[in-house]
Formats: sequence, structure tokens, C-alpha cells
Amino acid sequence: MKTLTRFLSELEIWIVGLAVLASMALTSLLPVVLVIALVFWLVRWIAYGRPSIRTSTDWPILILFLMAMVTTWVTALPGVTLPQVFRLLAGISIFYAVVNWVNIPPTSKGWKPKERLRLLTIFVVAAGVLLSFMAIFTLRQQTAKLFLIPDSIYKLLPTWGTGDIHPNVMAGTLDLLWPLALSGFAFINWKRHPWQKVYYGLTAFIIGCIIILTQSRGALLAIGVIFVGLICLRWRYGWLSLLVIAVGGAFAIELWGINAIMDFLSAGISLAGSEGRMDVWTRGFYMVSDFPFTGIGMGTFENVAGALYPSMITSEVIPHTHNLFLQIAVDLGVPGLIAWLGILLSGFIAAGRVYAVGLSQGRTQIIAMGAGLLLSQLALITHGLLDAVTWGMVRPAPFVWIVWGIAMAAVGVYNTEQPHRI
Repeated sequence: MKTLTRFLSELEIWIVGLAVLASMALTSLLPVVLVIALVFWLVRWIAYGRPSIRTSTDWPILILFLMAMVTTWVTALPGVTLPQVFRLLAGISIFYAVVNWVNIPPTSKGWKPKERLRLLTIFVVAAGVLLSFMAIFTLRQQTAKLFLIPDSIYKLLPTWGTGDIHPNVMAGTLDLLWPLALSGFAFINWKRHPWQKVYYGLTAFIIGCIIILTQSRGALLAIGVIFVGLICLRWRYGWLSLLVIAVGGAFAIELWGINAIMDFLSAGISLAGSEGRMDVWTRGFYMVSDFPFTGIGMGTFENVAGALYPSMITSEVIPHTHNLFLQIAVDLGVPGLIAWLGILLSGFIAAGRVYAVGLSQGRTQIIAMGAGLLLSQLALITHGLLDAVTWGMVRPAPFVWIVWGIAMAAVGVYNTEQPHRI
């Protein structure tokens, strides 16, 4: 039995990963993902005497899981809430699949944990390229955008389907994956790993071009933050770039004024400037104040806002709060937000430890891994200030959990004192 279960555990990431990807296309498959994940928890228990490797995120994830159960109880629209709860649980499932698969104890015949980690990173970046090619066929030029790219460019793109992939959703997901490719290109040694350098360079270029094509303000702002972070991590005196940005920001405020800059950053397809964004944020804060411990039920912002918190400036339907942190608090209450922030903090600490190990050993692959994970989560925060496209109703939301899983797996792999424990 142990031989069989250990063989099955080798296949976990591919089976659970394919199930999660399938659920992004067909929401009805989300319950199937949970069944598959539960089976593998049992498989791990039989194979290695434990259902899962312990991580620093276990307690926050448990709280998040409990709040997901609470939200199914308090929601007025279970048909809306349940798919989002399933998607959250699917994300948690792929998180533990990543952590456990990477840290399978090595054998003489199998892959070592470091090899698994690098292979998984390559596949995740490849998924970003696949999403980018999907965007080429489905994205359309939008009104209320930055107009950095002429309409004629979009007319040259091949058309397929109905163009129903929202550019902000696509950009928010690609923002998570792009730093893994970009840092690989920036840090990995050309002489020792030429094919990886080429691979990450090409994938970074492709994904970056698609992010620009989306013209998402949040994504473009995240790109700027990613570049600044990369400069700070890559060069000893890179932190001086922060001074340049501070001076440039002060000059821009003096030239155009803070209100004009805020309107420019806040405007979008569904929100007309800072006034519209402040309106939807205010309604979100009212919801958190009225339902601080339970939230209103995942995915019900549009319905609850229309019934209890009508807008005074627009009649347009707004499906979410356009702020990641506020949206989580609205959906799952303050306990859910605190738990989510705990996971985010653990991800940052894990990525920082991996980066530090890489610097101490002078190994560019480890440095690239740590830097990419740090920048990915920095992009998540930056984009999350203006949108909530990596949470809840969004089909690619589990990609956030994949990034966190890689971070937790990586710190387990590169922890020299306990190489298979986190």
C-alpha cells in the first residue's frame, strides 16, 4: 500500500493542477477538485504518515477555511456564494499540493526537491504564456482606457470567441506570474544556465507585452513597482531609484495636482475617476462596519449594495469593491482579512528567506526564485489597491495560491537545517 500511495503522491501536482485548470473553464468542476484534493490528503497520510507538511500558513488558512464556512451560513444568495467558496478551497488545495509535491523526500531514482521546484516554476511561467496567447484572441480595445496603443493595433489581432475576458482580470493574473519570468532573466547566470536565461527572457517579453495591451491601470502601476523592486534587489545601490521616484512624484504633483493624478489612476471601464472609486469604497467600508465578524457572503456585494447601500452618484452596477483588501473584509469579515494578510506575510517572509539564502550562497537560481516571489506578491498588493481581480468571482484566482505554494515549498527546500520541513 505504501508503494502505491507513494507512486500516487508523485502524480499529485499534475492531477490536482489539471483539475484546477479545468475548473477555471467549467465552474461546475470545482467540487470535483475538492474531492480529488481530499483523496490525496489520504494518500499522503498512508504514504508518509502525515496528511501534509506543516507550514507557517496553516493556522491562517484554517481561520480562512472557517470563515468560508461562515459565509455560506450568512449569505442571502447561496447560489452566488458557493462557487466562490469552492474556488477559495480549490486555491487552498493547489497550495498544499504544491508544498507537498515539491518536498517529497528524494529517492535514488526520483527527482530531488530542488529539481521539482525549478520544474514547477517553469510550468507556472509557461501557464502565464498560455494565458497570454488566450488574451491575444479574446481581448478587445476598451473605452476609458489609457490609449497608449492605437486602435489599429488591436484590429490586427486575430479574433475568436466573444472577447469576454476582462482585461483587468487577465492583467491581474499575469502580474502575478510575470515577475517569476523577469527575475529569472535578470538574475540567472548566462554561462551556467543559458537555456533558462533564454526561456525566461522570451516568456517575460511575451507576458509583459500582453500586460501592456490590456492597458489596465492597476497592472501598469504594478509593472512600475516590479521594475523598481527589481532594481533594488538586483543592484547594490538600486535603492537610490526610490529617491528618483520620490522627486519625480513630487514634480508630477506640483505640475498636475494630486486630484488629477488620482483621477488618472482611478478611472477605468466601470469607474469614472476617483469620485466613483471613493463611492464604491465608502459603501464597502459601511458593509464592513455593519458586518465586521461574518462579512456579507462571498460574491454578494452587488446585491447587498443595491439593497442596503445605494450609490448617490451613479446607477451603474458595480460587482465588487475595486480593492482587494476591502473586498476580502466585505466577503469574509475582519477575521477573514486578518487570516489572508497572515498568509500574505508568511509568503513575503518565505520569499525573503529564499532570496537571502541565494545571496549567502552566491547561487543565481535561488536568488532569482526569491526575488521573483517577492516581486510577485508586491505586484499582488499594488494591483490589489485598485482592483480585486485575484479574489472570489475571478476564475484564475487560484494562481495566487500557486505562488504562495511555491514560496512555502521553496523555503522548505532551501532550509539547510530541516530540508523537508517548513
